[in-house]
Amino acid sequence: MKRLFRRKIRTERTVRAYAVLHTASWHALEQANNTESGRFYNCMTSMLFSAFCLEAFFNHVCEGEIDHWQMVERCLRPDEKLDLLSTLFGYPIDHGRRPFQTFGSIFKFRNLVAHARTERLGTEYEEVLAELEWPTEPEMPQTKWEKVCNLDMAQRFVDDTKEMLVILGEKAGLEPGHLYLPGTFGWETSTRANR
Repeated sequence: MKRLFRRKIRTERTVRAYAVLHTASWHALEQANNTESGRFYNCMTSMLFSAFCLEAFFNHVCEGEIDHWQMVERCLRPDEKLDLLSTLFGYPIDHGRRPFQTFGSIFKFRNLVAHARTERLGTEYEEVLAELEWPTEPEMPQTKWEKVCNLDMAQRFVDDTKEMLVILGEKAGLEPGHLYLPGTFGWETSTRANR
């Protein structure tokens, strides 16, 4: 008869949500760049995850800096959180230049999608055609958030989010490469014979 052993396992994991969300944003952008099928949806995903990433980063940094952050953060808009970090680090944010210039666009897009409603859209325009020229296919009306959901804007969101996190991470004293460390995982085990 085989001897049986009992194994006790203890695990521990730390998840840096902002790094995971940044990676999700990047991968969605890669998908959008690599295939036309679903491109619009991959761009939308990438752009939304840039906003989620920034929110998670604020929580990561501010939880260690501000007492009762979980209560405070619910009262602040994203731009107020950014200004708070700017004050904490003594780092003036230039909202008129990239990467921070894009910050407002990221959250405007997030809010438009998060609060989207069914909309009835319509346009009217006139087209001038030469004799024997085929008419073009009519353009489909788009919502405000659909108009900005494209490869160029998704690339800008990903690039500028990364740059903001690098700058703010440095000011917060985070280790270089923190954006590429989604977390840690460890475990230990002890074994004893079953009697």
